[in-house]
Amino acid sequence: MQMRSVGEVMGIGSNFEEALMKAIASLDTTESRRLRLYKPKNELLDLLREPNDLRLFAIFEALITGIPVETISSLTGFRSYFIEKMRNITDELEKVGIGSIPENLRELKVLGISDSIIAHLAR
Repeated sequence: MQMRSVGEVMGIGSNFEEALMKAIASLDTTESRRLRLYKPKNELLDLLREPNDLRLFAIFEALITGIPVETISSLTGFRSYFIEKMRNITDELEKVGIGSIPENLRELKVLGISDSIIAHLAR
């Protein structure tokens, strides 16, 4: 296991989702450019249980793969309010079609979703 420094980021937005996505965009990681971990469910559940540098992305992955908000809240100790806000983001991302300009581009930008994430999904 490699030691990693967990630093700080700041995101300012007109809503929680936008502020969170701006903070994520300021990270310089592969995960921040796609919001996905592509991990097997057992690994994903382990990432949710223990505080780590991938936990935020594990929550996004769990939402995308259909794990209920209540389960994620129970595993992480995060209030379901914040996980619901993250689900708002994943719900909009699921509408992005491959090879086209998303019809929900305005909604994506209101949520603060970066161009690199949109481009990754639309490929």
